[in-house]
Amino acid sequence: MAERYGRRPHPRAGRRLSIVGVIVLVLGVGAVFWWSQSGGGRIQPTVTGYNVTSDTSITVSFTVTKPAGRAVTCRVVGEDRSTAVVGSLDVPIPAGPAEVTRTVTLPTLRRAVTGLISSCTSTG
Repeated sequence: MAERYGRRPHPRAGRRLSIVGVIVLVLGVGAVFWWSQSGGGRIQPTVTGYNVTSDTSITVSFTVTKPAGRAVTCRVVGEDRSTAVVGSLDVPIPAGPAEVTRTVTLPTLRRAVTGLISSCTSTG
């Protein structure tokens, strides 16, 4: 009969496989939980408002969501009607909470019509 249907697996083999499967599942769920709590390493800037204060300056308010404890630097820019950058400022955000709000005033070469964040990069 063994020639026709093959050998029966040893009873402990299935049990070992089940234990290994449970361990892998628990580690996988733990890794997904950790990744989601750490923000997945993502840095997400959001402009919350801007105010053209003169022909040579603009004030930009923004919030940065980042992994807690990580320092970042965000480049804030002012653009004119043709979307040319007329001013920029690198704003350091020190390590600390996961969400930080800042308001900065940057000088411009000519009148800006909008303020935005062109990039945010991790610095530590």
